[in-house]
Amino acid sequence: MGEMDKKERRASLERFRSGEVPLLVATDLGGRGLDIERVDRVINVHLPQDLDNYLHRVGRTARAGRPGLVVNLVTERDQPLLAKLSKRGGS
Repeated sequence: MGEMDKKERRASLERFRSGEVPLLVATDLGGRGLDIERVDRVINVHLPQDLDNYLHRVGRTARAGRPGLVVNLVTERDQPLLAKLSKRGGS
C-alpha cells in the first residue's frame, strides 16, 4: 500500500473492509491508524522492536470477544521483544 496514492489506498481498504478482497498487506507505517472490524488474523513478517507497537499491531485481531490468530515469523533479531512478551505473560 505504500506506493499507492491516497485514492488507491482508500479504494483498496474499502474492498478489504467489504470482504471483496480477503487479504490486506501493509507496512508498519501503512497499518498505523487503521481501524478495521472483523480482522481474524495478523501475520507478522518482521516484528517491531517496541513492545507497545507489537501489542498495537496484534490488537487488530480478536476484538469484541471474537477469536483471532497472530502468527509471528521469528528470527534471532526478535529475541529482545520475545523476552519482553514472555515477562508480560504472552506466548
